[in-house]
Amino acid sequence: MLKSQFYSSVKDRTQVYRELESLRRDKVLRIFKLNTGQDDYAIMFLDDYIKQVSLYYYDSNFQECSVGP
Repeated sequence: MLKSQFYSSVKDRTQVYRELESLRRDKVLRIFKLNTGQDDYAIMFLDDYIKQVSLYYYDSNFQECSVGP
């Protein structure tokens, strides 16, 4: 989800910022700066991020170890 989506759905942007930062510090969320040329940030649960990185790492290691036909 984009950080801007959170901001647009609530009135108090400061509270959103505080909550997101608290969750980030508590290692619940991961916040990424997107390379869009704008001030865009993506927000992802840390557990989901770890799963995705693990899948990528497993897939890349599997491909390196596989024997050709």
